[in-house]
Amino acid sequence: MSQQLRISIGSYSHRGQKPINQDSFAVRGDNLNAVGHKGMVAVVADGVSHCEDGQLASQACVAGFMQDYFNTPKTWRVEQSVSQVLTGLNRWLYRHGQTDQRIEQQRLTTFTAAIVQDTWLHIFHVGDSRAYLYRDGKLQQLTTDHCTWVGSNQVLNRAIGAGPNVQIDFSSHQLQQGDGILLTTDGVHQSVTPAQLAYYNAELSEVDLDARARQLVEWSAEQGSEDNMTAVLLRLDELPQVSISDQLQDPAQLPIPPVLKPGQSLDGFKVLDVISATPRSMVYQVECLHSGRQLVLKAPSAALHDDPVALSSFVREAWVANNVKHSQLMHGHANPKTASANYMLLEYVPGASLRQWIYDHPQASLDRVRDIIKQLVGVVRALHRLGVQHRDLRPENIIIQAHGKLMIIDYGSVAVAGLSTPLEECVGALEYTAPELILGGQCQQPDQYAIAVIAYELLTGHTPFAQTPRHWQRYRRLSEFRYQPIYDYRKDLPHWLNACLDKALSPDPRHRYPAMSEFWQDFTTPSDRLIRPGGVPLVERHPVAVWQSLCLMLALALLVQNIYWWL
Repeated sequence: MSQQLRISIGSYSHRGQKPINQDSFAVRGDNLNAVGHKGMVAVVADGVSHCEDGQLASQACVAGFMQDYFNTPKTWRVEQSVSQVLTGLNRWLYRHGQTDQRIEQQRLTTFTAAIVQDTWLHIFHVGDSRAYLYRDGKLQQLTTDHCTWVGSNQVLNRAIGAGPNVQIDFSSHQLQQGDGILLTTDGVHQSVTPAQLAYYNAELSEVDLDARARQLVEWSAEQGSEDNMTAVLLRLDELPQVSISDQLQDPAQLPIPPVLKPGQSLDGFKVLDVISATPRSMVYQVECLHSGRQLVLKAPSAALHDDPVALSSFVREAWVANNVKHSQLMHGHANPKTASANYMLLEYVPGASLRQWIYDHPQASLDRVRDIIKQLVGVVRALHRLGVQHRDLRPENIIIQAHGKLMIIDYGSVAVAGLSTPLEECVGALEYTAPELILGGQCQQPDQYAIAVIAYELLTGHTPFAQTPRHWQRYRRLSEFRYQPIYDYRKDLPHWLNACLDKALSPDPRHRYPAMSEFWQDFTTPSDRLIRPGGVPLVERHPVAVWQSLCLMLALALLVQNIYWWL
């Protein structure tokens, strides 16, 4: 087994006894050995013969799928990409059918796709076209026909374009070197038995797949097929030893660079300033000696040379920086091809950290805080749409530029849906980590929780829970986390705002906002449903005065009791 993915392809389609061929197929693969690649994709579609536009439906579905699928973000899971594309294609075909309800005027088609990513085969299927897997001379059907018998006729009960929504069958299968994949339309597999298919394609290792696909179609015609016939064959000639995504876990082979000082150079980049030095990384402001452009050079700390997990995180961070694009996300730059050390190059973002902004604005106005949180919510929602969870949102990782624009500058703890790397759950600074993660549980919305903590800190200069992270690590129950009302620090802030933050920061995740949009709505607009009847209890508004009053009453009670006994 090699480090490369190599696939042989063969295909053939014929109209058979019909005047036109309503089948469509396509095969495409882009950069199969790059991290985050979209895979080798083979698709067949069979336009429903009762529809005058069946050919148009199948062609549009195949061509549209191939174009749109390869334009989906690299960070998406394969099933997310396929579902998004097929949903759009289905609605486009269905809307055409709404202008004329007659079956012959509708645009309906079956659809079956086989996507090979690394060592996995992903099957997506609607209708009665089929996908098969050949292994060790045996044939396995991977799809189920979506048909219903009406009398002596078989009728499709699911097709692309048949309704406003479409249910897509999905399955994944581990591949082995030498496996064969066959996609057919019903003109082929309804004319021959599975046993005949298995016998005819029992050995694929040393054959011309185009010739074999043509032979299979011609054989189906000889068996009496009256429909269009299409066959697509893939043969897995070589598979990588590990998936390309798993390579992100491998420590980089290049050495960690030594600690650099201003004036020193590395691979044509001159150090202008040391931005930060931590136990995990060294970050420098550098100037490219060839272009004069200022960049950021980030390298792992020398202490991590024997820490494969930390080095894997560094490799993943560099990949994300180069593949996640947004105007408020720091983006990466390609390293020189002759790089001599393990580092990444990043966009240089001038400005002050949000931590410094908090120090400089101890009594920030609510309008200014809302502007920052609005920007933060927007950029994080963009990340989530790309299938990325940041998981380490904190003031140190956010830059406020001179004109007020917010930038996120660190991706060291991200979780990417489209990569299969196993990532630890509790990452980032504890002050911005949801309580259930601190207690060893899981959190579905770590970024939303961190945004609420940052909003609280921008307004008060403090984090929302009593005690410190050193105490939190000894906690065993969520109830031990005690929320501190914002009016303990600022009397000028409205109580409805405190109720909003209290809900967003609830130790129990079941009581928090289910979506950031709901949090933002309550953060900007007073909500009566958050305020308890009767307003805020006196003990919360004036806790010291309440306890002083209770102590005074207790002292008076004791005095009266003593006087009574003396009398």
